[in-house]
Amino acid sequence: MSPIQDRPPNSGGGTGGGANGGDSATGWSNPFANPRIPRETTSLQGGPASDGRQSKGRQSAMRQFFITVAAVLTALLLAIFIVPFVLIGIFASSVTPDVEPLPERKVLMLDLREPIFQQPAPAFFAFAGEAAPLNLKGLHESLLAAADDKSVAGLYIRGGDGLVSATMAGEIIEALAPFKAAGKPVYGFAQDIVPQALGDYQVLAQADTITMQPTGSFMPAGLTARFAYAREALDEIGVTPEKVAYREYKGAFDTFTETKMSPPQREANQRLVDVLYDAMAQSIAEARDFAPADLDAALERAPFGAPEAVKAGLADRLAYERELEIQMLDEAGSDSDLVRLGAYAHSLTDGPLSDEGPVIAVVYGEGPIMPGESQPLNPFGGEPVIGSDTMAAAILEASEDVNVKAILVRINSPGGSASASDQVWDAIRAAQANGTPVIASMGEVAASGGYYIPAGADMIIAHPTTVTGSIGVIGGKFSIGGLLDKVGVNIDAVSTTQNADIWANDTRFTEAQRARFAAWLGGAYEDFKDRVATGRDLTAEQTEALAKGRIWAGLDARDKGLVDRLGGLGTAVAAARELAELEADASVQLRTFPRPRTLQEEIFGIALNADSAARALTLLSALAEHPDIAAVLGEMAASSADGAQARARVPQLQ
Repeated sequence: MSPIQDRPPNSGGGTGGGANGGDSATGWSNPFANPRIPRETTSLQGGPASDGRQSKGRQSAMRQFFITVAAVLTALLLAIFIVPFVLIGIFASSVTPDVEPLPERKVLMLDLREPIFQQPAPAFFAFAGEAAPLNLKGLHESLLAAADDKSVAGLYIRGGDGLVSATMAGEIIEALAPFKAAGKPVYGFAQDIVPQALGDYQVLAQADTITMQPTGSFMPAGLTARFAYAREALDEIGVTPEKVAYREYKGAFDTFTETKMSPPQREANQRLVDVLYDAMAQSIAEARDFAPADLDAALERAPFGAPEAVKAGLADRLAYERELEIQMLDEAGSDSDLVRLGAYAHSLTDGPLSDEGPVIAVVYGEGPIMPGESQPLNPFGGEPVIGSDTMAAAILEASEDVNVKAILVRINSPGGSASASDQVWDAIRAAQANGTPVIASMGEVAASGGYYIPAGADMIIAHPTTVTGSIGVIGGKFSIGGLLDKVGVNIDAVSTTQNADIWANDTRFTEAQRARFAAWLGGAYEDFKDRVATGRDLTAEQTEALAKGRIWAGLDARDKGLVDRLGGLGTAVAAARELAELEADASVQLRTFPRPRTLQEEIFGIALNADSAARALTLLSALAEHPDIAAVLGEMAASSADGAQARARVPQLQ
């Protein structure tokens, strides 16, 4: 169990909601998990010993059958899926891509329907000339270069599908600033602007003109944050969640322990939503040259069609995308064409952030924080994970490089393991002791362990909408004793000490165990506050007032001393130049530490982990042999008015 947490786990725990680790399918992740005591497999049906032996024989045969199936399926997986990709990787490593030259005259296209990654990600078909996906560095560098590139006639922004958050909108707008300052035209287009696309619209509002499809719709009606509470459902099935939290604002486990939002949670969540909306509304109003109240009034009337959006001043004209493209290319000049911003970024061999000169090391930390090695984005999906060994080593490596003048830590994490967070925090301290300034740039979220890591940085930069802080700890477990009683499963045990079953998931904490558990978490809470107080030059009383597990918007965090400046990656690079005592316009290299893995390395890494498929299938075979598990799932599905809800809840707990 890792004590720092900002949101509840999907399967197991840690502080950032990761799905790795844990000594129980229903409990939280636990580094102190006691090893399972070997026991003889017995029949749950009872009966004479001979019947038990026959039952065990049948179970053994069934298990062997499923293991055989797992082995066969794994072999098929290797033959059909992994091996071809390995061959592609081998082929890719031996081929120099033939990149088609860009047109001499071009309009760049920023498609908000495509993700902008926090960190570099490999292109799957790089050997065929495919550009790598656009990332934050490429976004800033390409628009900075395009501002002075005479071959770039304008920028086309296509959006409205709701993939842009408030924080990413702020990052894009910051990157757009030099391009707009150059006086080049910016065109915006949306077919529809869907309900969750207020962030998309914030970016589109920066365009000189917004065109909507005549039959399109404007659907955003504001911001809302909704939370599900499953306490009554858990009571119904006999599962008792137990938590200890420091302190009242630390509500990650409230999903399971409460039936509605607590007053502290409501206070913090309402303030966060208000700040996010105000920041977005102010940005939109300034770009469209109308009062925020006009936007409020328009959203109160939503949804409505594109013609009404034009009347309300939310859009400028009605046309199809085909017609807008003709107009843009006509204005750009003969032989012009549209070029995706990612392809343009890929073509920059000497971009303004890749020139020769002093090096600013960039270390990315994205995802839940775990001990061990990081799991980067890969071309086959899967969320990234911050591995403390990888991230700490990258910071230390950068600090020992004589060419590195500053380290920029880009953090986007809801938290994770306390000890893993502390390991990376210590690496930052060591880099500073080595004479290298460290600047922290925070993305969508830097909460719990995600704030612990950069707490000691020389300068912390966040967006006004960055979810910040959550300085607190939480831990607990699920007691499924009631559920086991309902399905007729009895648990018996032998132990070496009275405290040996503190992590057991069939019993609740005793009073003594709860006291020890709370003391353990309390120590972690004091450590966390000490790191913050030292790094931010706060007294113990000031730190406690800002802690208690409360999340803050970046704007409030700046006002309360948890953040130094507001801005995105561009602001962080400027701060790195400043702390490294470089000229404000000095050419620098942004160099990623550790070196990003190539596509070939990603493919080979996936191939080497193919055995995990066999382990998963073997586990499924064991579950398939358990009649009581099958029975309780059947009961839940049968008794539910909507079986999908039962299926949605059970995997979250398991």
